[in-house]
Amino acid sequence: MGTLRGRVASQGQSVARRIDFVATLETLAGALAGRVVLDLGCGREALWTRAYVARGARVVAHVV
Repeated sequence: MGTLRGRVASQGQSVARRIDFVATLETLAGALAGRVVLDLGCGREALWTRAYVARGARVVAHVV
């Protein structure tokens, strides 16, 4: 988990920050809604996967 000013960020906060980041990327790459995203770094909590799905993407995740 990441830290937020010395405190441990909750999973919800971590996902929310990623959703905001992905939304910012959409201004450069276009909307993710309906697009396929390959998530090669899918971790146990799948935080990035959740962010992509929240923006409407279909995610193919590589789980190790």
